[in-house]
Amino acid sequence: MTADGEIVPLGKVVAGHGVRGLARVKPFNPRSSALASADRVFLVDASGRRARFAIVECRPHKGMYLVGFEGLDSLDALLPWIGSSLEIPVAELPPPGEGEIYHHEAIGLEVRTPDGHRVGTVAAVETMPGNDCWVVRTDPDAEGRVRDCLVPAVAPILSRVDLRERVAVIDPPEGLLDP
Repeated sequence: MTADGEIVPLGKVVAGHGVRGLARVKPFNPRSSALASADRVFLVDASGRRARFAIVECRPHKGMYLVGFEGLDSLDALLPWIGSSLEIPVAELPPPGEGEIYHHEAIGLEVRTPDGHRVGTVAAVETMPGNDCWVVRTDPDAEGRVRDCLVPAVAPILSRVDLRERVAVIDPPEGLLDP
């Protein structure tokens, strides 16, 4: 949390591109339009140094984005920021599409089955080539073991999400939640 409110990471600066200071940014969610529509972002390096930059150029390139930042107009100027996280305030995210939610909204959702049985909580979201999968950390079993299960975040498995109640209902096929 910053003075700008809750912050979410969109990607990572993985390399420079050319001599004009363009950054190769690997998006955490390649299907999201958030990076392409952002006007300004924070760069946060490994030491925690944070700076806000206006985006002057942003275009897709070989599964990544090439991003130009105001004030970083050479490869030398960009070099200290390579490896940095690229972040944006939640308030500046574009609205999600119909039936979509952002990854940060899924984290922490209580996961239940249609009959109301509590499965666990969404601990992380993994972006796969075909769809996102939720890492659902199960509630302890009779022996006290907790497991992480990958649950595809697609219909018909994911049948309902209520962000106000912070609950998601899944209808897992046989064996999906088995140890």
